[in-house]
Amino acid sequence: MKTLPEGIVEEALGSLGVEITEIRADELVAQCPAHKDRTGKEDSNPSWSINARTGVHFCFSCGFRGNLYTLTRDLGDETSAKRMLSEYERLGHVSVLDGSISLKAEPMTPLFVPSSGERIELSESKVSRYEEPPDWALNRRRILAEGARIYGVRWNPKRETWILPLRWPDNFRLMGVQEKGEKTRYFHNRPKSVPKAETLFGIDTVQDSTEVVVVESPLDAVLLSDLGYPAVAICGGKVSAEQAMILMELFDRVFFWLDNDDAGKTETERLRKLHMRMGAVNFRFLTPDTEWKDPGDTPYRHIDRVLRSAGL
Repeated sequence: MKTLPEGIVEEALGSLGVEITEIRADELVAQCPAHKDRTGKEDSNPSWSINARTGVHFCFSCGFRGNLYTLTRDLGDETSAKRMLSEYERLGHVSVLDGSISLKAEPMTPLFVPSSGERIELSESKVSRYEEPPDWALNRRRILAEGARIYGVRWNPKRETWILPLRWPDNFRLMGVQEKGEKTRYFHNRPKSVPKAETLFGIDTVQDSTEVVVVESPLDAVLLSDLGYPAVAICGGKVSAEQAMILMELFDRVFFWLDNDDAGKTETERLRKLHMRMGAVNFRFLTPDTEWKDPGDTPYRHIDRVLRSAGL
């Protein structure tokens, strides 16, 4: 896509009264200007951004999206809209025939669906009442007892399951617990309604890091941490809107290492589209061409080779 004249996006935002709160490379971050009209409430946390070169904009929360022409049009600034339309026509992004306007480059479609869990805070006793993981289970997962303690991982001996704490990303209070079987495919969330898509497992352990590796499984995150790499887990196969925003806001560089299966490859491709369309310049994608499914299966030497070659 051809880029807009330098400064035209910032000028348009000024005329629209949109206040920029943060700049990430080419991305200008602000509170969503259409949030209240679309949801009935103000955008409390800046979740909208616009690319200073292309004018493409998107709100992770309410889905408001388009380009600089549609933005000025939607916000009711007719003078700016006419100017933007002329500029987009000059660049070949729109055509005007018989008074009708046809966009040649469609606005981006949302890549994530925001979750809608309730705010829950639980007592630490929900985790502390369980035991420390036994050596045999730690060895089977190739993780260290110290790493398990750092991540707050506990063990339920009755079911032979891992107890994995999930914490809110702002205050690290306990949100809930995911219980995962070691010898069986057993998964259980406590409480069942825990909004795990609004956080990342291990987020409290990487608060001083500027870069992080994102994996699917919590125990894989512990493994990578044992090897000296700050890591968190999405606790599933898809990255939610909230998780993407947390990663973009907290870290200078984010390295995604999703499972080497069809689902993981599909999600990695979806993240690549986010990177290209939203200018999420701090996202990197690790797609090791290996026979192993995930970091937990991968030999230590190869893990180091993959992460060091990526610049970690």
